Amino acid sequence: MLTRMTTPAKVRFGRAIGAAIILIAVFFTFLPVTRNDFVRCDDDSCLYYNRLFLDVSWQSFKRAWNPDGVFVTYQPVAYTLMAPVVALAKLKIQDRSICESGAMLDPHPFHWLSLLLHVLDCLLVFALLLLLFPRRVLPCALGSLLFGLHPLQVESVAWASSVDRPINALFSLACLIVYIVAAREKHLVLRRTLYVITVVLSIAAYLAKPVAITLPLAALIIDRCLLHRDWKRVLVWYAPWQSLLMPLIALTRVVTSVDSSSAPPMWTRFFVAGDALTWHLYKLVLPIRLGIDYGRNPSYVLSHWWGYATWLVPFLLAFGLYRYRRNRWVVAAAGLWFCALLPDIGLLPFSYQHRSTVADRYDYLALMGPALALAAWFPCRPRPPKVIAAASLLLLCAVLSATQTRTWKDTPSLVAQASCANPSSDLRLFIAGYYFDHHQFPRAMQLYLDEVNAHPHDMAVRSNVARTLIREGNVAQGAKLLEAHSEDR
Repeated sequence: MLTRMTTPAKVRFGRAIGAAIILIAVFFTFLPVTRNDFVRCDDDSCLYYNRLFLDVSWQSFKRAWNPDGVFVTYQPVAYTLMAPVVALAKLKIQDRSICESGAMLDPHPFHWLSLLLHVLDCLLVFALLLLLFPRRVLPCALGSLLFGLHPLQVESVAWASSVDRPINALFSLACLIVYIVAAREKHLVLRRTLYVITVVLSIAAYLAKPVAITLPLAALIIDRCLLHRDWKRVLVWYAPWQSLLMPLIALTRVVTSVDSSSAPPMWTRFFVAGDALTWHLYKLVLPIRLGIDYGRNPSYVLSHWWGYATWLVPFLLAFGLYRYRRNRWVVAAAGLWFCALLPDIGLLPFSYQHRSTVADRYDYLALMGPALALAAWFPCRPRPPKVIAAASLLLLCAVLSATQTRTWKDTPSLVAQASCANPSSDLRLFIAGYYFDHHQFPRAMQLYLDEVNAHPHDMAVRSNVARTLIREGNVAQGAKLLEAHSEDR
């Protein structure tokens, strides 16, 4: 087994230094998120108003694992791991200096959990790359830093209710590490034991976030492209593993509430998926103008001519990979990137797709593909210009990520950034609700009126205007608008 191999002291020291640099760089880049508040984009429904977190007890534990009690997505492992944090974050009284929404939870423990999980995920990526390239310590460290510092990671780390992504990545990366060790193990009993541990970790990853459905395919790509085992051995491991996940897939598809009304026709999903892959490639190379709502839903994509042409970018990329398939590390890197994105590109409808098929958080685990590419490509003994170029790239990523964490400070900051990334976003309603709850009724009214002008037939917006009028003291006008709202319904 690889872990039993003797490693020169110099290599061991280099690995320790690499791990320390990764830990320090990622930790301090994302440290500002620990001072952030909750935001009114799913943090309310997923965290401080989530009935699974009303109390931390054996009953709430059973509710989390009971498929009949599913709120949106069946992910009991994530809820179980978050339960101690919920217990720690409980507030005895409302304190708006700690949480602006007045929720009975302190947001800071959730942000600390996200940060620590992200640091641990980066170290696991480093361990995974070292398993694949044992002597390439510097390239593996650079690849891990790219994974940890890329601005696309900010949303998954800074958004408290998106902590399920780092939790899923924790089990997924551990699963792939154990798989690689198992594939290289010579002892039959130990190899089978490690294979069973691999399957168990994949199930835990799936129950933390169902996007782990493609883990067996990712392991297959690593096995075939980088471990160079023959197809027979690879498929003997892949087939039963994927089969064991099928009942879980059926369970989550049954109990998960997905609004399929916004799902495009089957024949158009290829174009939607191609456009999503093109967008992810673009943001991977040029991570600017990031936001929580890009408005790139299927109807928006398919209403433009380019929506039927953007699929050519991933197609040409796939064709190039086929032409240069002898460079197996390139194929493996692209395959891992694609596998991690596959559940979230619109081939199957998912809950957020009515707003946008693309989002930064979908790239969280997918960035292990570019990390592997950098680790395989970068020379072990580089010349100074290459070192300077790599250091400059990672420094730029760190600066962009640190800047992006500020946009998650609170709801107004987040919505302001979302409006810059997507001027047509309707998330201004969240900030209108923020102003309403803080008794800043004129500012809330202005935002609601803007929405009424943009969507004159939206009854919910008209109802919000009426409530704001009543709180301002215009009871008669508000009551009249509410009465009109009731008649229209």
